[in-house]
Amino acid sequence: MLLSERTPLPHPPAMPLTGERDTLFRGPLVSVGSFTFDESVARVFDDMIRRSVPGYATVLAMTGALAGRHVQAGSRVYDLGCALGSATLAMLPHLAERDCTLCLVDKAPAMLARGRRLFRDRRQFDLEWQLSDIVRHPLHDASFVVLNYTLQFITPGRRDALLQRIFSGMRSGGVLLLTEKCRAASPALQWRLDARYARFKRAQGYSPSEIANKRQTLERVLIPETRRAHLDRLRRSGFVNVLPWLHCLPFVSFLAHKP
Repeated sequence: MLLSERTPLPHPPAMPLTGERDTLFRGPLVSVGSFTFDESVARVFDDMIRRSVPGYATVLAMTGALAGRHVQAGSRVYDLGCALGSATLAMLPHLAERDCTLCLVDKAPAMLARGRRLFRDRRQFDLEWQLSDIVRHPLHDASFVVLNYTLQFITPGRRDALLQRIFSGMRSGGVLLLTEKCRAASPALQWRLDARYARFKRAQGYSPSEIANKRQTLERVLIPETRRAHLDRLRRSGFVNVLPWLHCLPFVSFLAHKP
């Protein structure tokens, strides 16, 4: 989906479902690469991602539907870089009779602590919360793995090994859902994409200075790759039937199967 200059702007969304309104970047200019998933980010994360990521609600809804289609009985489901666990929450209604274990993994203590509070009434599910770096975290017997908006924060040189470890830890017939911010294939296309993405964020209530501040904090922290780079890596790792099923401004979501 691309926004043209004639595309009507959506109205800013309502208040976040959890936490506070994101006003972290209203202050003076911040240092390059200073973004961290600390308590201040955890408090506003739900609002931040909903207002910053076009297509986010669709990805969550489809995460649940796809889990319902592909999770195998008695297997393990991994939400890697789970943040507050929103993807897992979206899966729960589809897995009530599946007898599976859901593993939520993140290395940010503040995100896990806040996320666990959202699951206090979900005790009927077998949930494992792991404070761990997904690059080293062991996976086994997985039939469905979610890697939403996470690989982009991993050092590029470690991404191939991570995808290969995920593949090795999956059952035959397992499915990986990978969603990432991608960069365009040329500088000219990137300029147009950046302009439209900034326009989207302004429509969500962010000011130009907030947009610039956040971009500066994420520089060298969030490193996007092209869609082609992701497709090639998934195939190198052994995945087949790799499908880019959603492309919304810079964000692309892929489905990949283990034969």
